Amino acid sequence: MAFLPWRGLAYASGSLAGRYVLGDGLTQRLLERREHDWRRSCLFGSFGAVMGAPAYLFYAEFPTRVLSKLVEGRWRMVAAMIGVDALIFMPLVYLPCFYTFREAIYNRHGSCASLASASYAYWSEHAPIDMRAAAPLLVTSDVVMFTALPAIWRVPFLSSIGLIWVFYISLKRGSREISDPECSS
Repeated sequence: MAFLPWRGLAYASGSLAGRYVLGDGLTQRLLERREHDWRRSCLFGSFGAVMGAPAYLFYAEFPTRVLSKLVEGRWRMVAAMIGVDALIFMPLVYLPCFYTFREAIYNRHGSCASLASASYAYWSEHAPIDMRAAAPLLVTSDVVMFTALPAIWRVPFLSSIGLIWVFYISLKRGSREISDPECSS
């Protein structure tokens, strides 16, 4: 598959994995004030590594390979990417994947159906709230990404901005044990 820039995929997966390991580690130490659970951090890092490929394809390749054929003009492209990001990618790709990883990390399920059902329930409850909270950060970061950054650096940029999101969600939802005492880690 020579058409894919492997370096960009590596930057995307590596930066997202690092972001989630660092974000989770800081959350555990500073916000939850607990001993570091490396299993949990590595599982969140795995999510980042896995999510790197779709994020890179969406933020770096999709605008030039697909959207540029449908939309003319720089600002129309930016507006279209914000719309697709806010209405499709975040709520229907990123959040369901994140919530499924989160559910697998925090709870033990006897079957894939149980995991899918619990993930869907969590998505149904939290996606609208999370999307409203993420909107200002999403719009601002998308404008910066699509006007000032080369495609290869878009996901690493999002990874660094994403630390703000990690702290926001952790502060808003509180410690895992306090917010959901029924679940086993």
